[in-house]
Amino acid sequence: DREEPVEAGVRALGGLADIVFECVGLPGVIAQAVDQVRVKGTVLILGLCTQPDTLIPFVALSKEARLQTAAFFTLQEYRAALDALNAGAAE
Repeated sequence: DREEPVEAGVRALGGLADIVFECVGLPGVIAQAVDQVRVKGTVLILGLCTQPDTLIPFVALSKEARLQTAAFFTLQEYRAALDALNAGAAE
């Protein structure tokens, strides 16, 4: 749902996510990812946003969310990470 992406994600998952991958790289999407993650969940910031962005730190702090960044990985590394997540090997 383009109009309400956070709500659409929560509906599709039946709740907030343990891990949210931000791969878009546009302003506002990191804040949406924080909104979609559960308490003590992780937001992986992978999108390469080159513009100023706004994030309200209190939202992430109140959830004790972990914000993790990474860049310039190979397709094989992304596949291995997704396979590990799907197999339940990663937290």
